[in-house]
Amino acid sequence: MKVLEYRWDQVHDEAETLEHAVSDFMIDRIAEYLGHPDRDPHGDPIPGADGTVSRPDAVLLTGLGSGRRVRVERISDEDSQLLQFFADHGIGYETVLETRPAAPYSDTIEVVTEEGGTPLPLGRSATDAVWVTPVS
Repeated sequence: MKVLEYRWDQVHDEAETLEHAVSDFMIDRIAEYLGHPDRDPHGDPIPGADGTVSRPDAVLLTGLGSGRRVRVERISDEDSQLLQFFADHGIGYETVLETRPAAPYSDTIEVVTEEGGTPLPLGRSATDAVWVTPVS
């Protein structure tokens, strides 16, 4: 993604195409070049050579209250516009977020990245696409 300058909302479609167009040898060489990652750019697990899959014990951001520090473990890749929205706001796989109180009756969760910045209100369609784990 970084080497080829793809946005992460573009990676999924390209990977799906490549998966059916190249040999297992090529896939192995790419995996070796990348250091055999166990997650894709969205945080989805990549099965190991032996077929094992490592999944974190993550929960949806929707279910959390305010005052929590969490690490993004996975973001759904179903909506490329939502992926781009997250990227534009510095939110991606492994981003650490702090949840803050949102406006009353707004049905939103406000988050701030570990780097700081303006609090970002996220509605349910966004928070239902993000899985997180607590950070101590």
